Amino acid sequence: MEEETSLRNELESLKLQLQILNKANSELQLQKCKSELESAMLAKSKASLTSDDLTSSLQQLSEESLSA
Repeated sequence: MEEETSLRNELESLKLQLQILNKANSELQLQKCKSELESAMLAKSKASLTSDDLTSSLQQLSEESLSA
């Protein structure tokens, strides 16, 4: 009977540890996804700025060639 109680206590302890590990894993995955999203948004912003710069340069060159 004492052994059964000990085993049940050990089982409950293991279940609790599993819940803690699952929660930690979920938080790590969420943080990873958040970081990847931030990186993607930064890359998009940089690409947009580059595109705007190229469009502006092209427009300037076009205007210069028309006035030459």
